[in-house]
Amino acid sequence: MTSPNRAHSEYAYTAGIARDPDSPGFRRFVLRPHLDPTGRITQVRGTYESPCGEIRSEWEVQGRGRTLAYEAVVPANSEATPRLPAASADAVRAGRTPLTRVDGVRFLGHADGVSSYRLPSSRYRLTADLR
Repeated sequence: MTSPNRAHSEYAYTAGIARDPDSPGFRRFVLRPHLDPTGRITQVRGTYESPCGEIRSEWEVQGRGRTLAYEAVVPANSEATPRLPAASADAVRAGRTPLTRVDGVRFLGHADGVSSYRLPSSRYRLTADLR
């Protein structure tokens, strides 16, 4: 049997839902999906019931490892800091629009193959080119 703390840390790691240490109560949180480098795990779906509502992080690797399809729900009165693996800042898109150009989204930077943003509450369907 897995202890609750261990289960939470494994869940947080794979699905990518984590507290922002500077923001108690999940008013701001981090979404950082961790893709399986072996390629055996190709999709993960996780939710967390925060004081602000349900947080969702769902990802799937598609196209022989070339594309990440990512869905997230950021509940009302909160904001998320997603850190998504991507080939470049413009490789992360909401539909055909680079995420950097979506209203309300703030681009925080791209380094070491990871693009970071600040997202207001909403439902997001994103894709990221991984190569």
